[in-house]
Amino acid sequence: MQNIARSPSIPDLVYALVNDGSIAVSEDSGESWSMFAATWNSASSVDALALPTPVGLVVHPTNPLILFALRGGRGIAKSTDGGHTWNYCNSGLPGYNWGVGLAIDPSQTDTMYLSLELQGIYRTTDGGNTWTPANAGLTSIYVNQIVIDPENPSTVYASAVQADAYPAGSWGPGGVYRSVDRGLNWTRCPLDLPLYDDVMSLALDAEEPSDIYAGTASGEFLVSHNQGQDWEALSPSFPEIVGIFHVSHIYPLLISPSSPKMFYVGSRQGIYCLTQRKITGYYVLGGDGGVFAFGQAHFQGSLPGLGITPNAPLVNLTATRTGNGYYLLGADGGVFAFGDAAFHGSIPALGLSARCLDLEVVPAGDGYYLLGEDGGVFAFGQAPFVGSLPSIGIATVAVDMEVTPTGRGYWVIARDGGVFSFGDARFWGSLPQSRIKLLRPLVRIKSVADGAGYYMLGEDGGVFAFGSARFMGSPQTAGIPLDRANDLEISPQNRGYFVLGGRGELLQFGEMPFFGSLPALGIQTDTIDLDITTEQQP
Repeated sequence: MQNIARSPSIPDLVYALVNDGSIAVSEDSGESWSMFAATWNSASSVDALALPTPVGLVVHPTNPLILFALRGGRGIAKSTDGGHTWNYCNSGLPGYNWGVGLAIDPSQTDTMYLSLELQGIYRTTDGGNTWTPANAGLTSIYVNQIVIDPENPSTVYASAVQADAYPAGSWGPGGVYRSVDRGLNWTRCPLDLPLYDDVMSLALDAEEPSDIYAGTASGEFLVSHNQGQDWEALSPSFPEIVGIFHVSHIYPLLISPSSPKMFYVGSRQGIYCLTQRKITGYYVLGGDGGVFAFGQAHFQGSLPGLGITPNAPLVNLTATRTGNGYYLLGADGGVFAFGDAAFHGSIPALGLSARCLDLEVVPAGDGYYLLGEDGGVFAFGQAPFVGSLPSIGIATVAVDMEVTPTGRGYWVIARDGGVFSFGDARFWGSLPQSRIKLLRPLVRIKSVADGAGYYMLGEDGGVFAFGSARFMGSPQTAGIPLDRANDLEISPQNRGYFVLGGRGELLQFGEMPFFGSLPALGIQTDTIDLDITTEQQP
């Protein structure tokens, strides 16, 4: 819950509940505020003894003048005049009625759900005049938060702490509960958490209500894409999570509808912003240097189109973070920049000679790395150099590198699947360590979005997953023969990946959008590399 709330029916109207009981109002999405003293009519004799601690504020879905406030041990109060006058509506609630969460049914607005500390869930169908317990199926009476499916309001979710199943003073594994009959009956979703961990907050995706996000006391940020049946970690661990706010739903003033999904995760150490980007398109690099753009990827030019013949074959295409440009890398370390790609240098420009295999842009976009065949790493622009294979005395043939999400480290892989971690790159395993012998060499390494795992691709199309990377298939398991696999690209949500074949074959595994391929267009040519474009961050 929070003490600031936007009116669903008038988006520019925002209310705030102040500690002293005053109300602040903004009619321009928070640009300016006015404040007035509110009248709080007496609560019952028991509740009146409790401190009126502001816990939460909710605005009616269709009537912007109706507000509900949770005021600590005094329970719940209702205003029908825009917050000027308040009356407590605690009929049916127990004597100890410290409200924790409140949700209003968007289609039947007289139906509301109230979670009370150590008292479970109470439900009203008359706009708060009377409340009745709604705990059937709950194995915990300590409920933190309640959210309602906006497309199917009969489906309600609640996060709960398993306090009552353990001795007094201790905590057990928390959980998420789901009701499909407006709170009359609850079923626990299959979410396994470690002992003494709890689900502290929930959020639903307004555009995809089957997607549920949960924050735990240990700092895990989890997502379910099938109404709570299966869960996966969405990000690195945060300090204890106390609230998740889906910006495109709860705070639309902070994001435009066309922007990627953004979340604010509240923790004991501050607020973190997470961005989920969808794949919007991809580029394919042909063997002759031709660049092919699919989906919303924008063609920015190619060497044949400019009449340029490179001194060495092209080996790599890397899109910029905006998706509005890309780099082409020659085997001699020559760098060609198109669109908004900024040129920061190349191997020939330094007067050096080295066979190069990969170019990786740092997350800030203000620099890049070039990888040499001997494992040498060349840093340009603001990319920080944190080591190379020659610098640590390792002599082997490198094939690819990947930059960490922070830009302060990278992985380098060898032909045999050996993985070398530099800077803040964490080692999650390698093929030699796993005693896996390859028939053909590795060609690619790709990190998951949070750096908690990586994939490796073999020249024969074999896919190997380490850490939080998830194996979702390979050309071999799909029975699709490839003469050669050249690249692997994963989704930002770690829900799928592409494998690019040497003749333009584009194979999808997991949940990946298909925008076209060279064979589908009837184009017969060798293909070298693939890179995806995603929604831009505001």
